Amino acid sequence: MVQCAQRTGTCLDSSLGSFLGTEANKLRGAAAAAAAAARQENRHNSRGQAQVMYQVVPGGAGGTITDVIPKQKHSKDTRPLVGAGVIGLVLVIAAVTAWCYYIASVRKAELLKTQLLDLNKDGYIIRNQGGSIVFRMDFRSGTLDLDSCSKDREMLSCGRTTDRKLNFFIETVQPKDTVQCYRVRWEELVPDIPVEHAMTYKFAHWYGGAVSAIQHWPISISGQQAPKPFVTSDIYANRNEFGGILESYWLSSNATAIKINNSVPFHLGWNETEKTMSFQARYNDSPFKPNPGEAPCAELSYRVCVGLDVTSMHKYMVRRYFNKPNKVPAKAMFRHPIWSTWALHKTKIDQEKLLAYAANIRKHNFNCSHLELDDRYSSRYGEFEFDTTKFPNASSMFQKLKSDGFLVSLWIHPFVNYDSDNFHTCVERSLFVMEPTGRLPALVKWWNGIGGILDFTNPEARDWFSSQLRSLRSRYGVTSFKFDAGETNYLPWKFSTRTPIRDPSFFTRRYTEMAIPYNDRAELRSGYQSQNISCFFRPIDRDSVWGYELGLKSLIPTVLTISILGYQFILPDMIGGNAYLNRTEGSRILPDRELYIRWLELSAFMPSMQFSIPPWAYDNEVVEIARKYTALHESLVAPRVLELAGEVLDTGDPIIRPLWWIATGDETAYKIDSQFLIGDDLMVAPVLEPGKQERDIYLPAGRWRSYKGERFDIKEPLHLTDYPRKIGAIHQTLHLTNAKAGPANKGFVYKAANRETCEVQGLLRVYQSASQLLYLTSEGHGPRGPHSIFWLVGLAVFPCKRKEKGEEKDEWRKERGGMKGLGLGSDGGAGGFGPCPLACRCASSSQCKGLELLLDGIFSPVASAVPASIWRAAVCTAERQPLSDTAIKNNP
Repeated sequence: MVQCAQRTGTCLDSSLGSFLGTEANKLRGAAAAAAAAARQENRHNSRGQAQVMYQVVPGGAGGTITDVIPKQKHSKDTRPLVGAGVIGLVLVIAAVTAWCYYIASVRKAELLKTQLLDLNKDGYIIRNQGGSIVFRMDFRSGTLDLDSCSKDREMLSCGRTTDRKLNFFIETVQPKDTVQCYRVRWEELVPDIPVEHAMTYKFAHWYGGAVSAIQHWPISISGQQAPKPFVTSDIYANRNEFGGILESYWLSSNATAIKINNSVPFHLGWNETEKTMSFQARYNDSPFKPNPGEAPCAELSYRVCVGLDVTSMHKYMVRRYFNKPNKVPAKAMFRHPIWSTWALHKTKIDQEKLLAYAANIRKHNFNCSHLELDDRYSSRYGEFEFDTTKFPNASSMFQKLKSDGFLVSLWIHPFVNYDSDNFHTCVERSLFVMEPTGRLPALVKWWNGIGGILDFTNPEARDWFSSQLRSLRSRYGVTSFKFDAGETNYLPWKFSTRTPIRDPSFFTRRYTEMAIPYNDRAELRSGYQSQNISCFFRPIDRDSVWGYELGLKSLIPTVLTISILGYQFILPDMIGGNAYLNRTEGSRILPDRELYIRWLELSAFMPSMQFSIPPWAYDNEVVEIARKYTALHESLVAPRVLELAGEVLDTGDPIIRPLWWIATGDETAYKIDSQFLIGDDLMVAPVLEPGKQERDIYLPAGRWRSYKGERFDIKEPLHLTDYPRKIGAIHQTLHLTNAKAGPANKGFVYKAANRETCEVQGLLRVYQSASQLLYLTSEGHGPRGPHSIFWLVGLAVFPCKRKEKGEEKDEWRKERGGMKGLGLGSDGGAGGFGPCPLACRCASSSQCKGLELLLDGIFSPVASAVPASIWRAAVCTAERQPLSDTAIKNNP
């Protein structure tokens, strides 16, 4: 109240001084006039009364002077004036007070607003440039005392809630013209008080967070969940937990993103009725720990960013917060299938079965990236030797496989069971994760028994584990490893590690680092802040079922989620699922035949393919279908994916993209979970329902062509209903090439910097994809009728300087020549689905110093801006200029 009074006094003195002085002067004048009139009236009355008082009275008339002098009375005429003065004074005071509080409220409103964010005692809202609310966060851990708030430039801070002190601030930062960010921090000063903010998700569709057992795209929230630790878990065994790949990052369809700081002891909950997601920081009853020597005072800190569209917003967040891989895994993993022993043989694998499996792969004319020898080849878990009963001559087996052209990877894990000889070694050398006291190893239960789990924060444990892997490689020629497990649910609830960790998921990060020496063909199933590890990441095992719970329908939402979280080299587990007992639709041994084929069709368009249940386990028709799709993957999908994989190193952009990536203004595109894009221009729409020979397909606006040769030139989105999709018929597999990448992309005009050396007749329409590969297209009338699309065909050469290991080298790349080699005609051919890429991929267009096009004379002009003659060969230094809307309209 003292502070409020001080603020009111200041308001009176500064803002209302002149107003108050004027009104007071008026009041004093009115009062003076009323007093003068009263005095004049009193004098008049007094004279009359004096004449009466001093009359001569008859002698002997009794009475005192008081009987003679009458009581003085106020004139009735003066009362209205006095009353008016009093009322006027009251009104002036009321007006001054109201004005003062108004000024104070205006100042408070200005104080509690920063850019597009409005703060109140219970939370804040963020609006977009159009004034619409795009984000709302409510405070669940306390009500701010707004009188404790202050503002210094772009920093708005508060010092207490209604019942306790705290540190709270919101800072506005604008990292680029199209992005506005707000850094938010709520820090408790008393130990063991949780901090909780509740985000309303009803304003948009949301993506990201973590993989889950029941995966939807966008995120679908059901029921209520109190905030629980946001840590990696094995969702096959614990289906209500968060998955093995997760990041505290979410993205919405209204171009809003939120990233929780890595230092936060983060717990996530939700409420379907309230349509909220709860972000909570706490140490009490939690596996998170404060740093040694620090009090368990919770801090919830995060950043909320708002952009122009969801695609550009995500690109900014990825570049700002996620690391990127530094190399691309082996090309063979993109081109050829991996063949695993797991789903087919489970733990009953042995030397004879492995050799027979390899022989059948060759017999049926399939390619192979590598063979994956899964669980269980050792006699005990934690041993790094082959079981001599099951593998009597492992060395000769590996030599045989090598001579037959097979590379082999081995399944490994972080556990050492108590019955293993290595268990005693690890105990003696303190290589395990320990109990909280640090004196005893923490025993853990996993799906293959009980044992210790190696402490990968301990350099000695890392060295010991690495030495075991190197020994397997040197003795047997093992190519790489499949790193299984790594999730934090296999840690005790309370534990200690050699290097203290605040966040249990940091253990996952340390485990994934063990794969770095083998990243050409390594495989991981868990990841946390691991985007820079250049390995394939695999979703948890799928069941051989159709649905969203670890079934076929969950595959696209899971891959899209992993991509949004920054992991782009994705291995979508085994075709047909794992054929687990009681979790398989079909016979007790094999997945349903139709399910297997549909799974195969989908996997052919993923970055990599993996078999375990082999096609020949069914019949010859399935074998032929598998051959067609593996060939299609190798000829069409793998080249495009490899291009995009190279760009991941620079941009971090997804290889597998949602439809909204190229249609940010299309509300329907945000809800499509059964279609996806490879890059910007190849769309896949598989059948995911049993018994279906057709499906509905959603096409964003643009020019599209199906594999069957159908063309769709649409300015508005289009629903294709009951599009025929006969099972196994490769010519009816729908993958659509986008000739003009949707409304989200802008075109560019390249003009010659020197007209004497570079004359370009007409406009060169240049599209720059997210990967920064440049495409030139000419659209005209061709031999197959109007609206045929012709790609510029010929020799394209770029001199480009790129930095390699700190040295700048000239890099010349020449495209494979000819229409047949590139498959670049107006139609047809297994490779005829994409534009002719200019040969050099640069970090920016300005790095591409020159351009030489030797064009075949096959183009027919369609726009008046393009002359009838063929486009001349041109050598120029290009100046990148945005293509205006007028130019687009005049030169469609």
